[in-house]
Amino acid sequence: LALHNLSATSRSFRALLSSAHAAPSWRASALSAPVCCSDSKVIITAEDALRRAPAGSRVRLASGTVLVGDFSLPEGVSLEADGVTLTGRLELLGNTLLCGAGDTIGSIRGLRLRHWDLEAVRIVGGRWAIEGCIVESSRARGRS
Repeated sequence: LALHNLSATSRSFRALLSSAHAAPSWRASALSAPVCCSDSKVIITAEDALRRAPAGSRVRLASGTVLVGDFSLPEGVSLEADGVTLTGRLELLGNTLLCGAGDTIGSIRGLRLRHWDLEAVRIVGGRWAIEGCIVESSRARGRS
């Protein structure tokens, strides 16, 4: 957890943690958001965590989190979002030319997506596993 927290807040730590020596520890860790300091002040919001997630990272959002807006996830991000609602669009990015059997697969788990007008999920590239998600209209009932 602390590794992802450091990476999300400091470019210097992000560079250090992307080294080959840190790879095993990095793969085993996850950024849990929101992140609060000792006086309960939020220092990394769930929105910041999603916007700053580097390719191949794991992000775990707290149950009950409500996100509004459009978000893009880079290739290979694993998002654990049980009990999280996103009203907007989720765009999943990746390399469309080099997609092969050995490529990193990103994943989205447990997210409730509310949308209207545009698609809820747009896959631009890469390989993604989407599990246990719910997609529903955010439009009020009875409106056409």
